[in-house]
Amino acid sequence: MMTQQDGYGLRKIIVNPYNKNTIYLIYKNNLYVSYNAGITLQPLLDINGVNTFVLNPIDTLKLYAVQGDPVFQPNGFVFKTTAGGSSWSIINNNLPGISVTPLTIAIDPLYPETLYVSNGSMGVFKSTNGGNSWEQTKIVGSSVSSLYFDPRNPEEMIAGSYGWGLLKTTDGGMNWFQPNISGYYHHYVVRNISENPFNPGEF
Repeated sequence: MMTQQDGYGLRKIIVNPYNKNTIYLIYKNNLYVSYNAGITLQPLLDINGVNTFVLNPIDTLKLYAVQGDPVFQPNGFVFKTTAGGSSWSIINNNLPGISVTPLTIAIDPLYPETLYVSNGSMGVFKSTNGGNSWEQTKIVGSSVSSLYFDPRNPEEMIAGSYGWGLLKTTDGGMNWFQPNISGYYHHYVVRNISENPFNPGEF
């Protein structure tokens, strides 16, 4: 059980859409699950250094997690479970590079077999078969730390990166461009992107 002082290590929380008492979270770089609404936690993936994870919104037995750091852990992995976390497999498959460093992962909310993962400074890669194989999109040479899907149009995504700020695609990753934003946001390090649920289009 976490105490109030432990809160600094809590990073990401996802609630199972079919069972509000089942909660998945990253705490101190480890992936945990709670089956009693957060009263107690148990490890879900027995590794350290989890960057982020996603839950298949239709089949909640399927989760994906990424691990890796370009400095401290250059040999990272993309993990997948189809059994609610009781067993995991590595799905790096044909992700290129001397070392695979997955920084973030996103799942298409309408077609959850479609995944996007950023691979260090090699850019964003796409899978249409649940991670069995990957292809490189046209965003390359940029360390992407955040990916946002437009739930109304899965072809539209916004990426937050190191040095390039915000990048957007309207064709599922085939082409990327910088949105027209005033100020110096083009060159910021963007770590997280979210949309106002009451005012779509406001980020």
